[in-house]
Amino acid sequence: MTKRFIVMRGCPACGKSFRAKELAEIHQGKIYSADDFWYQINCPEKPEEYSFDGRFLKDAHQWNRRRVENAVDSGESCIILDNTNIAIADFCCYATYAHLRGYSVTIEEPTSPWWLEMRKLLYVKEENEEELKIWAENLAKINEKTHKVPAKTIEKMIRRWQNVVDLEQLMTDCQNCHFKN
Repeated sequence: MTKRFIVMRGCPACGKSFRAKELAEIHQGKIYSADDFWYQINCPEKPEEYSFDGRFLKDAHQWNRRRVENAVDSGESCIILDNTNIAIADFCCYATYAHLRGYSVTIEEPTSPWWLEMRKLLYVKEENEEELKIWAENLAKINEKTHKVPAKTIEKMIRRWQNVVDLEQLMTDCQNCHFKN
């Protein structure tokens, strides 16, 4: 049986978590997201509320990385990493860790119409700065009720976005990641 490791990528409010849930259902997978930290850890007395605090962002990602590494080590059949994963460095170590332990690694993005439209602009983002700025504002409005990511933060994510063209080359480039000891 092939073990799957799926990396979700995309800006906030583009449908990553929706797509991750679809994939989890299809593959009987489990979703791991740093967002879970803001529900489960940061404010456990209100697990239904998203209680983001930027001071603990690094902690949230370290916490999620430990969970993912434990899931890989225990051999879960399908693991879905549901973070924004804007830059390759954001997910490189996760993907390499899974790959070196026998997982088939794939990268998935949202399938929402707005993401597919925006995604085309990201291939040549330098030529589409004004349109992408408008997208950042629209996405900030969409997620006002959930994660409240401001347009300026989404704009920074857009500027950091890196396209992944060749997954095999990515896995080779990522061999120097540092794992838990």
